[in-house]
Amino acid sequence: NLFPLLREFDWARAEVEDGVERANARPLACLDKPFARWSQFIAASFILDQAITVILESAHEASHTAFRQRTRKMVVEERFHTIYGTGWLKQLAQENETVRGELMADAKPVWDEVMHFFGPSFKLGLASLKDEGVLDADSDELRARFLQRVGATVTESNLGLSLDAHQLDWTKW
Repeated sequence: NLFPLLREFDWARAEVEDGVERANARPLACLDKPFARWSQFIAASFILDQAITVILESAHEASHTAFRQRTRKMVVEERFHTIYGTGWLKQLAQENETVRGELMADAKPVWDEVMHFFGPSFKLGLASLKDEGVLDADSDELRARFLQRVGATVTESNLGLSLDAHQLDWTKW
């Protein structure tokens, strides 16, 4: 868990712990309730794990030693999640039209949410972590890395997910 380490930074100290309101928290709706079917889990597993891995990788040279060490260990573990999620996503994308249709329907909301997960370029968001030396990239840079990382699999799977980050709607942010 990285949250105890983040509390050492000034901007995180005001946050309250353990489910009590955090002013800047943006929980992911795709994780709010149990998955109703396998394709929901696989869509979330593939897409969200890749986004998290991109963020963890950007902390490899973090100014904070404990944070840097913990994220490096987590990235090693994430390799197995990548193999698992990618393999299953490709498998389900090649199944019959019913399974493929469910995967497409399940991947779209997770994709949209994760594309916004990095935050907009016009707000501080992850730029604060970059400025503190925790991450080596801001929101736009991390989103670009994510798209680079998943682009070939998303295109190959033909799930109708847009790789164009310029079309994101920030009105609900």
